[in-house]
Amino acid sequence: MKNFFSKNRNLMIGVFCILILLSSFFVHQQLPSSTDLEGKGNKCTISINCSDILDAEGSAGKADFIAKDGVILADTQVQFETGKSAFDLLYEIIKAEKIHIDFSKNSVYNSTYIKGIGNIYEGDFGKMSGWYYLVNGEMMSVSSSEYEVKDGDKIEWMYSCDMNELFE
Repeated sequence: MKNFFSKNRNLMIGVFCILILLSSFFVHQQLPSSTDLEGKGNKCTISINCSDILDAEGSAGKADFIAKDGVILADTQVQFETGKSAFDLLYEIIKAEKIHIDFSKNSVYNSTYIKGIGNIYEGDFGKMSGWYYLVNGEMMSVSSSEYEVKDGDKIEWMYSCDMNELFE
């Protein structure tokens, strides 16, 4: 047996390296759970709501994705470290709760645009429909990736069938 290993040393090293590489492909990356988001100092509340579409034309085609009350994520308290953006926390909680999200990032402007949450997309309910967010009841004028969340903030992600109505 000793003779086998000494003759095939390079072969054994190669097989060992291949096994290590293969095992790294099969390691499951754990999604953060709600408890992983705890213990980080600051607290805020996050919710996701698409109740504006409940009576909208075309909602029947999205019925499988819409809760009866339009709430995708009820008020959820999240603990976080200073320096996190509204998008950072949205992304963390959405991954922890296994909710679908689609977004695009613009590295030039350091901004993130939310295309869809919970399979409800911009444009699904008209040209001017889409996602926006409020902080402490106020619509924000900066991208969610630019807004640094403060302790005690209430962040509400809302879907509107007509964004023009928000500015009337």
